Amino acid sequence: MILPADPIFSQLLLIARNSPDEVVIDDRNLHVQAGYSHLLHDAVQLAQQLRDSLSQGPSTVGSAFIGILAPTSYESTVASLAILAVGGVCVPISAGASLEELAYTLKQCSATCVLVGSQHQQTKLATQLQEQTGILKLAIPVLSPGRPPIESYTLDEDSIPSDDLPAFLFFTSGTTGAPKGVLHARRYLYAKFSVQQSELTDELCLIYDSICWSTCFISVLLHILRGERVELHELDARYDLIWDRFRDCEITKIHFSPTSWYTMMKVFQERISKLPEPSVQAYIRGAQYIRTPITLGGILPVPVKQFWLNLRGGRPIKVIYGSTEAGLLTVADPEASASEEASIGSPAPNVTVKLSDGDSGELLVKAPTLLLQYLNSPELTASCFDSEGFYKTGDLVERQGKNFIFRGRYKADFFKFWEYKIPRLHVESCLSSLPYVEEAHILPVADARCDNRVAALVRLRQGHTCVTLQSIRKDLSTMLPVYQMPTLLRILGKGDEVPRTFSEKVAMKKTVERFFPRCNNDHFMDESIEVLGIKEILQFETTRPLELVELW
Repeated sequence: MILPADPIFSQLLLIARNSPDEVVIDDRNLHVQAGYSHLLHDAVQLAQQLRDSLSQGPSTVGSAFIGILAPTSYESTVASLAILAVGGVCVPISAGASLEELAYTLKQCSATCVLVGSQHQQTKLATQLQEQTGILKLAIPVLSPGRPPIESYTLDEDSIPSDDLPAFLFFTSGTTGAPKGVLHARRYLYAKFSVQQSELTDELCLIYDSICWSTCFISVLLHILRGERVELHELDARYDLIWDRFRDCEITKIHFSPTSWYTMMKVFQERISKLPEPSVQAYIRGAQYIRTPITLGGILPVPVKQFWLNLRGGRPIKVIYGSTEAGLLTVADPEASASEEASIGSPAPNVTVKLSDGDSGELLVKAPTLLLQYLNSPELTASCFDSEGFYKTGDLVERQGKNFIFRGRYKADFFKFWEYKIPRLHVESCLSSLPYVEEAHILPVADARCDNRVAALVRLRQGHTCVTLQSIRKDLSTMLPVYQMPTLLRILGKGDEVPRTFSEKVAMKKTVERFFPRCNNDHFMDESIEVLGIKEILQFETTRPLELVELW
């Protein structure tokens, strides 16, 4: 059994020789518990099927884009390793997308094959996808019989893939425009496990996210390469079940989006906190047992950050920051993670940064995890790098000591109101801090007379009903200059849910369309929207002066 002598398979084989049969993947959905020997055997079997099938077509195996139609699972991990073993490109696709979206994705990258998990093999979606695209479909093996001893595997020193060989194709979340295909090289993964681990550790990471989210996809591979056990669930946002796993005091590591940390907080407040005290304490002990709780994909609102800080006895949720295009860029220490500022910490190892305007401005980075290119977009790729080869993240930050404070995405988190620039995240943070606000979103709603209005979409805490646009503006008057104050307000009802992308970020355009539909400038289609007349917008006293530095 011959494997490429690259860092991925060298590391897998190193751990497998010391811990061949100990469970490294516990797939609760497939009811599969597998060790490294199972993983390697199934991956090698599938890799051989790929070689046999693709060698008969026009594509060479080493350049093939290969789709993975499976949830986050043992199967998707086997598929990833098989594709990497033949030198192909992993293209994770979401079964939650429409047939047209899936077909478009596969055609964009000229995929030659789709590896299909067991729950999709007999579905109409997989059949229709094959019929519409003509792409070869292969089943992913699970615990194949005839598993050989680990000693039968060898590394081919004459077959070492280039670090720059394309290996992963991810699509961006689409929060600032149409999703873009981001192509990464094998070094994207190599750079993330520089320390060689020779055996299994005592870490156990719970993962439940969709495989098409790049962070989730890569994290499964990273954990097993680091000798960390993973427990995979397809929980469909069943946060009560995640809390139950916390209570068992077995999970040591977990990474959530800010939305998931918020929802976990709400489950505790609304359900768990009302249980008998011994039961409540069992859940709290479980939350405190986790060594490394991580937030990524956005900034934690201060009330959510404070809740977890208190619940975990003064230990914060760890903040890390990165992007689909650039990978991990910064890591916050406990002090920065606990800060009420939107701190994203300091640069991660092997990451070089500079800011466009000295100690503030756009964050520009160099890192081994940077994208190779945007798929089929050479001009866009070239425009994303400056003359020194730094990648333009599009994120605005401010340097404070060794750490960086996140101020927002240039395209999505600032918008124009007359001649002023509205810092959406800052206004949202102030709104979230009001004692009667449970959930807050600041949105730009187009108005030809002033470019955009500042719209507040708010969910109130239980027991608070007499909240108006005027009362919110009054309560914000000590925090914000008048031009940053909301001029539209809509209160979220009990069943109202804010539209989100697959990575749980707010889908801005859809949210505005759903909650602020309009007839004309001052008339909205929903009577529950409170509107401040255009002439009244700046006729309001505030203790905060106009900040001329924020003029557009």
